[in-house]
Amino acid sequence: NDRAGSPLQGRLDVSLRAVQGYSFGGGGAQLAALQDPTLKCNVALCPDDGKDFHDAVPSELSASVPNLIICGEKDSNAPSQSQAWCHYHKTSAAKLIFEVSGGDHYVANGPAGGIESDMGGELHDCCNCFCAACCLLVGCSR
Repeated sequence: NDRAGSPLQGRLDVSLRAVQGYSFGGGGAQLAALQDPTLKCNVALCPDDGKDFHDAVPSELSASVPNLIICGEKDSNAPSQSQAWCHYHKTSAAKLIFEVSGGDHYVANGPAGGIESDMGGELHDCCNCFCAACCLLVGCSR
């Protein structure tokens, strides 16, 4: 936004920021909203609770950043009843959860849902593991 020659130079209002994450990143988006109350909203797509990475979501999430959660009823990677709904109940800010009937972990890929290969399959899982490892090594604060 400030870099000379950038196509975005002067075109972004950086005071109007939001955060969005998918799967483990959905849990990360929740943590970002907890850390930065100036965010305008948080969108968590099929959010994971982080327990598989030994970094579970805290008992209370944001009280000020509005939150939209989209999840699939039949998600076997991050089951909605034990994960997305857990995020929902831990958030005291304005919130909405949209659970897609019959949807799986890839329901957020588009109107028709999707399949694992749409997300990069194992590459996607590796990226999530790498992000989790970085947080654990660097010590992402809460």
